[in-house]
Amino acid sequence: MPKNQRSTVRYCQLFQMQTHPFQLIRFIDPSCNFPIAIGGNISRNRQTISLVYEIAGNHTQLQLPAIAQQPMRSDDLWKRTCFECFFKQPESTAYYELNVCTDGHWNLYRFSDYRKGMAEASSIRSLPVHTYTHAAKFTLCCNIPLGTLVLPDVPLQVGISCVLAHTTGKNSYWALCHPGRQPDFHHPAGYLLHI
Repeated sequence: MPKNQRSTVRYCQLFQMQTHPFQLIRFIDPSCNFPIAIGGNISRNRQTISLVYEIAGNHTQLQLPAIAQQPMRSDDLWKRTCFECFFKQPESTAYYELNVCTDGHWNLYRFSDYRKGMAEASSIRSLPVHTYTHAAKFTLCCNIPLGTLVLPDVPLQVGISCVLAHTTGKNSYWALCHPGRQPDFHHPAGYLLHI
């Protein structure tokens, strides 16, 4: 087991976090048919959501920029390789969207309803990102500090997705499910995990 995965496991055990594995499905597009798979796991304790994304296969065909010297909060990250996580309280129309890229740039938004009332979650000031590259696997890890976003004991519904920018110039779209005719990571039916 790589060092970063061992550290994640120890972190989850230390803070009594239950780990939920996930596997993403590619939105069908014949122009982006590459032999890769995307999975990972998500964990939560009272104050933190921990995410591990793993790309298995020939990731050399993907645009995966290295960590920047000064990662920062940025917009429009979904236009390139971007790992995403949506979470909300049951029965609520409001939700949060995390965007994080391989170079460490990130953002966290709050929506009041489906694609409405978008605003930065300003109480979160930083979000460290770690990446690890192996011969046939690329791993990205990050922790979302829940802080004032949600109460510690409130259950959350989660949707996980990502955009992969290929070296051909095409993008592929991955999620737990694709309920519509077009990729739509905000779709209410995409919240398949419960933490």
